[in-house]
Amino acid sequence: MKRLFLALPLPAEEIERLDSYLTPYRSDPNFKDAKWAQLQNLHITTLFLGEVQGMMIPEMRQILRGFFAHIPPFELQFEGIFLFPGKLPKMVWARFYKNYSFTELNAELRKFLSPYIQEDEDEKESIPHLTLARLKTPIDSRRFAFKAYKMSPLQIKECHLYESDLTPEGPVYTLIENFPYAV
Repeated sequence: MKRLFLALPLPAEEIERLDSYLTPYRSDPNFKDAKWAQLQNLHITTLFLGEVQGMMIPEMRQILRGFFAHIPPFELQFEGIFLFPGKLPKMVWARFYKNYSFTELNAELRKFLSPYIQEDEDEKESIPHLTLARLKTPIDSRRFAFKAYKMSPLQIKECHLYESDLTPEGPVYTLIENFPYAV
């Protein structure tokens, strides 16, 4: 069994900009026990697939190649950096505005891949975001806000399939395949 997910990549220059922006927060006492995401792991999760049998992966990859060959590129508009969720959040997110193309992509992938994935009984609305940090101690979001951060719209032209290995040092993501969108 392999733990898999589909994700949208982030341009390298944007990862560098985010790294610079986050540097002062990494040493901020409010985030003393935060587990910051490794830069090479930053991505916008499209769909978490869960544990997939190894023998099913080649067939699933073939289905994904055909699926993404018909998906037109789209754009994600950046909203901001936020603590998530609610009053006592446990994560730091770089969130994008809700997007019809992203929501439809998620729904269609769930349909196409239903024989291969573990269905989540409590299916939540898919919000495009980057998880920047996980917080062991929640921060009162009514008393803390991030400084403004601007990001150009992201041109989404491909999706990546990753394997995720959970280690004591943190997750290790291995790219399995890149699926380009229709041209």
